[in-house]
Amino acid sequence: MESSQPPLNPPDDPDPIPIILNTGIECPAGSTPDSENQQICVEHEDCSIENGGCDHNCIPSGSFRFCSCRLGFELINETSCMDLNECEQENGGCDHTCVNAHGSFNCECKEGYHLAQDLRTCKGGPVLRYTFIL
Repeated sequence: MESSQPPLNPPDDPDPIPIILNTGIECPAGSTPDSENQQICVEHEDCSIENGGCDHNCIPSGSFRFCSCRLGFELINETSCMDLNECEQENGGCDHTCVNAHGSFNCECKEGYHLAQDLRTCKGGPVLRYTFIL
């Protein structure tokens, strides 16, 4: 006897949903099985459950929620945050060298220079040596 139901995960589906038999499905962070149909996942509309699925900040807005990232990160899809490489744009505002860090960056100066109070500008310079011949 053949089944007239389609397979749960068609073989050509690029992102099959993992299925847990007899107990519903396993949903990604920020979503849960639907209360009426345990075979589909629905996003949390509420930031109080798993931070709404957001990596950093969850912002409630009526029946929806929005995600945002902390300073030094950028939103790469609706929920995930990735380190922003500040050094890629105008050398991070650094005079000499910009060094990217996770969620931040630092400016460094070449030998013989030091960082000014703004932590971006390099002051000083190489020491000049004069030789006097008498």
